[in-house]
Amino acid sequence: MLRWLNILIFAGLLTLLHWGIYSGRIGERIEYFLSDQWFSLRGPVDPPEDILLVTLDEDSYQELEVPLSQAWPRALHAKLLESLKAAGARKVVFDIFFEDESGDPQADKDLQEALTLLPTVITANETNFLAQKGGTTLLMPKLFEPFAGQVALGSFPEDYGTVRRFKTKRTAHGALQMPTIAEAA
Repeated sequence: MLRWLNILIFAGLLTLLHWGIYSGRIGERIEYFLSDQWFSLRGPVDPPEDILLVTLDEDSYQELEVPLSQAWPRALHAKLLESLKAAGARKVVFDIFFEDESGDPQADKDLQEALTLLPTVITANETNFLAQKGGTTLLMPKLFEPFAGQVALGSFPEDYGTVRRFKTKRTAHGALQMPTIAEAA
């Protein structure tokens, strides 16, 4: 009987210790570390063949002679959309925040025309929303207002430099229903 009582007390203390560690910041770091190790053991997974990922990395900036301190020129986005359309793309998702109109009106016009070539999703983040009486309004440059129905919420929480969790369901901002970028894609 005493043996079972000792086992029960030990199990209870172990449970409390486990809960104490894993409900705090240390436990979160341990969980992320162990999760990362499992994914490292699994190795990389090839993306689906019908998806092409185009990235704006440092090599691209250097090759196209775009200063790293500047936003990617709108004219290049327009050319990219035209090239993707010519290559047979069925949909484009920009995980880029187009928050302001650029200083080049012609490039803005070219991008606006290119956005009509194929279904395009533009991401927004929390700063693009204005809470007001009666709901929420999406704030976008006038350039993108015609595409307001094709905007997705793209602000993913990052944990120590890695995206580990993101919403895959529609997000409500007041009366405005916003799809997430995963849902819109």
